[in-house]
Amino acid sequence: MSECEFSKAWSGGMRRKANTKIFWFSLVAAFLVVSPALGWNFDDGTCAPAAGFETGVAEPPQSMIMLDRSGSMDNPSQTCGGDICSFDGSIDGRTYVGYEYVCDGCTDALMCETMLSDYLSGSGSTYTINSTAYLGWRSCDGVQSLWEAAVAAIDAITFDLTQALPDDVRFGLGLFHGTGATIHLEAAEDRHPDIMAVLNNTSPGGGTPMATAIDTAHLSTTIQSAPTGAAGILVTDGEPDNARSAVIQAACEHRATAPLYVIGFGGGTDKAFNDVLAGAGGTGSCTNGGDPCASGTYQYDATYWTGKCTGSYQAENQTEFQNALNQISNQIACTFDISALATDPANPEWDDPNQGCANYDCLQIQLNGAVNQRIYHTSSTNAPVGWAWASTNHTQIRLLDMADGAADDYCQKLKSGYLSDPDENDISITRACMCTQTAGGNCSAGDMVPPPGACDCQVGNWVCVQGTDVCEPREPCVNDNGNPADKTGEGDACTVGVGECANTGTIQCIDGLPECDAVAGTPQPEVCDGLDNDCGGAADEAIGADDNTPGGLDIGGLCHVDCVGGACADEQLMISNEVNRCNLGEFLCDSGTPACAPFGAMPEVCNGLDDDCNGSVDNLSTSWDLVVDENGDPYTLPSEYAAAACYERDVCSCPNGARDDIEGTDFSSYVAGWANGSNPPDPTCVCGEGLRP
Repeated sequence: MSECEFSKAWSGGMRRKANTKIFWFSLVAAFLVVSPALGWNFDDGTCAPAAGFETGVAEPPQSMIMLDRSGSMDNPSQTCGGDICSFDGSIDGRTYVGYEYVCDGCTDALMCETMLSDYLSGSGSTYTINSTAYLGWRSCDGVQSLWEAAVAAIDAITFDLTQALPDDVRFGLGLFHGTGATIHLEAAEDRHPDIMAVLNNTSPGGGTPMATAIDTAHLSTTIQSAPTGAAGILVTDGEPDNARSAVIQAACEHRATAPLYVIGFGGGTDKAFNDVLAGAGGTGSCTNGGDPCASGTYQYDATYWTGKCTGSYQAENQTEFQNALNQISNQIACTFDISALATDPANPEWDDPNQGCANYDCLQIQLNGAVNQRIYHTSSTNAPVGWAWASTNHTQIRLLDMADGAADDYCQKLKSGYLSDPDENDISITRACMCTQTAGGNCSAGDMVPPPGACDCQVGNWVCVQGTDVCEPREPCVNDNGNPADKTGEGDACTVGVGECANTGTIQCIDGLPECDAVAGTPQPEVCDGLDNDCGGAADEAIGADDNTPGGLDIGGLCHVDCVGGACADEQLMISNEVNRCNLGEFLCDSGTPACAPFGAMPEVCNGLDDDCNGSVDNLSTSWDLVVDENGDPYTLPSEYAAAACYERDVCSCPNGARDDIEGTDFSSYVAGWANGSNPPDPTCVCGEGLRP
């Protein structure tokens, strides 16, 4: 430290590593109850693997800082202009703030603290000096070099992110200069003192072998053997001193294992080229979804991709560098490895176009604790959006904050404990069940659910519908040779029409619908032959329909004995006016000839009819002695109907000339159906002298 002299004071005394600050997670297996459904199925544990991340248990992610120590790092970063009061690190464990103020009158940390307190209260901030996680004061009476600014920023960040148990991020350190690069420290728990020991005993000198630096970081144990997520951070103040295409290729190879972040420091760096490196390293993006790593004419082509990519960080002084490093470190700390959810991590199912998971809704990411909600990928049409890919091979995800376009500050809430839940995984990630059949492969009717309907093709092809294999009938319906294939029901026997009009044929599929190629016969007038001549669905109904009897008569229906063969102009009127029971009967066919079988006489009951067919209506006193049944025995009424004959007294009266209808082929059927059947009689006519049938 040749031109600036630094001293530090910590508010509240030197902080110690504490196990009360809980920031990390563990991967656990989870399998749920089977609940099949069409759509993304997250409930069947036999095909929907899940990962649970539990606070404070598992290994944190790792980061390899590869720092440029070329000779240009001795160039000035900023002129101190006097004593500097700095306020940086995290506030309330979740929000990073960087602030510097020239304090010519400050002589120690206490005066610095007073200055910061005045600043916070004057700015309307809700934070107070007592909430700072890191407070520093330094005396500077000259120019701070890029190297000194970088060392100071790395000091602050690696200190702040290694105070939890375990660390929020485990840092490793590599340096590159001259023609080579060296890994000085692999990532391990609480590396801050070791990192500072290396940096405080190192000075700049040499060239900028950027490709070698990236390759060395990529091959480090920190990147290759990270127990969870990992990322590289390349810090450079200049341009590569070797072929740029080799640098881009190295970044592409690095991202195959872990993402590579790029920080340009100072005015000597090439921001446009650094953006290409970020795109190649998986932490930036290029226009129209372009990729410098993709095979083709422009693979690794620095000239072509320059100006087409974004994503690197650019810093001109310690504060900007520290802010950039802090943002990157926070992103790494909110990163989770989900490679265990893929059958083949090199080709995860959610990237297979045939699975139909283009917007990544087949990954269910549930945040628990105080948030308690599912969040969606940035490409999803569902809300709320809250995560993005942290690696180009799509095996690591990262929680986002509102500054990243998320609906909420999910990463900050993760770090502040909002997601902590003592009863379940703080973060649950489930991959939906995925299709197992080869898309477009052959399938048959036995694979179709539900079974193929009429005229559906009996052969089909597999398609994937939100993780469910579906056998879809082919259209057009052809076999593998291109010849017509069988369709359900086609060629089966079929019948058109009913009764005597019924004709048989075979099913033909026309425009996808089944049609019978037979033609129904022509209906004929109904005759008394036991057949359905008029094709109405019943035999011997509406027989003899003509102008006098438009509806004809049905077998078993009521008829008038005087009207057989159409002898009456209006048989229905004759039936409705008839009072003599024996003049009505049941219509039937007698050896193929229509006939009316007359009802038999029966004893009189009080109904306004001539039941015994003697020409007198309701002659109750004489009828019961004269009319006998087929065995010669007198008729009797059941006890509940005894009053229906007015106790054989001629006292029946039918008000206003009303009467009951003639019914029943014999006495028993009449009694059963007369006067509401088995219920107490309630006829139209009544018995006089207090007697009521």
